[in-house]
Amino acid sequence: MIFTVTYSLPPRMKKYLFINQIWIAIPRGMIGILASWSVFGDPFTTTPIIIGLISTIYLIGGMATKDITDAEADKKTGVHTMINTYGNKKTALISFPFMFFHLHLFQFL
Repeated sequence: MIFTVTYSLPPRMKKYLFINQIWIAIPRGMIGILASWSVFGDPFTTTPIIIGLISTIYLIGGMATKDITDAEADKKTGVHTMINTYGNKKTALISFPFMFFHLHLFQFL
């Protein structure tokens, strides 16, 4: 809840370039996996933590797509996202390693 509220309300983490990607990836990746795992077992064992880390890495790159439709509004309100700072093509190049890393890590598990 803290991540969700502070993403949009002061101190408004959404306005900080790169921090906004990490800020949204942590609850959706790591915390979401650990919370789900806690229903069935201990969330602080190796397996859920590794899955959570891999998901968080994926989401750091993947969450840039959510800002495409908001690019103009974000720019007008002083929010610095990868889309309105670097454009679609450069953002895709920045996001690609996170997606690629994620894909190859799951192949080894």
